[in-house]
Amino acid sequence: MARIITVDDHHIFREGICSLINKSEKDTLVASLSNTRGIDETIREFQADVVLLDLSLESGMAYSEIAHLKAQHHRLKVIVLSMHDDQVTVEKAMQAGADGYALKRDAFDDLLFAIRAAERGGRFISPTIISKGDVSITMEKPSVDDMPARQRQILKLLAQGKSNKQIAAEIGIALPTVKNHLSVLFKKYGVSNRVGLLAKLDTFDSLN
Repeated sequence: MARIITVDDHHIFREGICSLINKSEKDTLVASLSNTRGIDETIREFQADVVLLDLSLESGMAYSEIAHLKAQHHRLKVIVLSMHDDQVTVEKAMQAGADGYALKRDAFDDLLFAIRAAERGGRFISPTIISKGDVSITMEKPSVDDMPARQRQILKLLAQGKSNKQIAAEIGIALPTVKNHLSVLFKKYGVSNRVGLLAKLDTFDSLN
């Protein structure tokens, strides 16, 4: 179970991330900060495993902050949250020592994947960035066990041979919502259709 600190100066976004983590059975939110002042003491006090760091903090000093955190806390995993998806920004963050890079617009789909990958010693980059094909650092493939509950539910019904329309009716959500979830899963697993997605998964026992 990961002990997590989130650092972001946008209150509403930070609260949303905190809510996501609090719903996770594998993670514990130990601190929510608006800046990095006193973060070393907070990490030591709560024995934090993961810091979720807004790349826009500290007036452009976030790269050096990443390097500092990694140097001072050798077991700590640092996952960047950012609005920027360009190659230069992503690679600078990863070269500074970040263990993951999640886009803020995709954070509610990607963040738990990023945390699990970091815990396993992998490096996660948002599938939206990977799909652009211009970033040289590759990510660890996500595990079905780390999938958000709604996506697990959709995937289970998909494995039963249900159509998108049938899935929408059974779960009680709109058809475009089902398609959006599937699109996210396609990107995460590097496939282009339902058949490819099912072929990527070895077993569906963990989806029960």
